Amino acid sequence: MRLFFAIEIPAELRRKTAGLCEEIKQGCPGLQAKWVPPQNMHITAVFLGEVDEARLEDLKNAARHALEGFPAFPAALNNLGVFPSRHSPRVLWIGLGEGKKELTETAVRLGQALEKTGIVFDKREPSPHLTIARFPKPPPRESLSRLLGYLERPAPALGCWQAGGVVLMKSQLASPAPIYSCIERFPLGKPE
Repeated sequence: MRLFFAIEIPAELRRKTAGLCEEIKQGCPGLQAKWVPPQNMHITAVFLGEVDEARLEDLKNAARHALEGFPAFPAALNNLGVFPSRHSPRVLWIGLGEGKKELTETAVRLGQALEKTGIVFDKREPSPHLTIARFPKPPPRESLSRLLGYLERPAPALGCWQAGGVVLMKSQLASPAPIYSCIERFPLGKPE
């Protein structure tokens, strides 16, 4: 099973984010991108990749232990960016402003618990963001110039929410977009 831990984004924020995506599409003609459908929008805490189903209970127990006592926290989507660089973007994302420190701590805690179980996971340093588009090939010069114009604008006011839990998600690769399903939710504690 292909798995990851994520923070879910409320429906209203996904709707607003989809509106921003539509605005960017209209403002950047010729931009060839695979846009993330609203139902798939989330913030990845830890990507696990392929995990043997026999390890699922170990994985759930590690997550419960890692998140025990960790408080819910306010989170806000607040700035546009690209990976890996502005000259050759492959991913368009919205960053996390408020809540970034807490989400990073959540990822670190999960990683430490996973290390103890021997379950393999992506150990890159957390970079909390919501991927909204992927570029299969570099954008044409004019589209890139317009896209970079969006990055220079003030941060979009999409809203904030209370991140009250972490979700273990299963990803099934499909076309035109993967299909995500929740395996288990791990609620966070009351905010401090």
